[in-house]
Amino acid sequence: MSQPPNPLTQTTTSLSYLIESFIELGILTHDFEGTDNSRDGLTFKLNETISQLDQIRSSSKQLQNVPIPLDVLRYIEDGRNPDVYTREFVEATKRSNQYLKGKMEGFGLLRDVLAQKIEAEFPELKEVVEDIKKPLLMSSTLALLAVCAASAQAAGCVDSERQQINDNMLEAATNLKRHKPWL
Repeated sequence: MSQPPNPLTQTTTSLSYLIESFIELGILTHDFEGTDNSRDGLTFKLNETISQLDQIRSSSKQLQNVPIPLDVLRYIEDGRNPDVYTREFVEATKRSNQYLKGKMEGFGLLRDVLAQKIEAEFPELKEVVEDIKKPLLMSSTLALLAVCAASAQAAGCVDSERQQINDNMLEAATNLKRHKPWL
């Protein structure tokens, strides 16, 4: 059994057809000769465009709960392409992820150096230092999963993909708590 079509996908398709109709209407208007055939063609295309607009208006009720970032609306109001916003957002997220990854690796190196120095000065604390290092590695993994989930949501992943990421994060957190209950 197939799932009903996604309202967002239907609206995207309807808008594509509407844009095509506007282009064709513009061509018909530009090439209008004043004959009965051209008048009939223009009338038909105009009525088709009006029915497409009506269809989009009637389907808009299904899209009331679709979140649209305010920045995207501002881009559109300013006459800019929302795809530019998406590209810039993905690039900014990538830069931020690279920066955070560098920070995490830097702190990891600092942790390892401090652990070596502590183990060298206080050999009796070797087991404690090893226990401290392990949860930090696991919590870093969880932090990375959280960043991935936020990036997936920002990138517009469908609900099933986001749900899969959330399920994976929940499973990882559960496993972490099971093995290290003091965290």
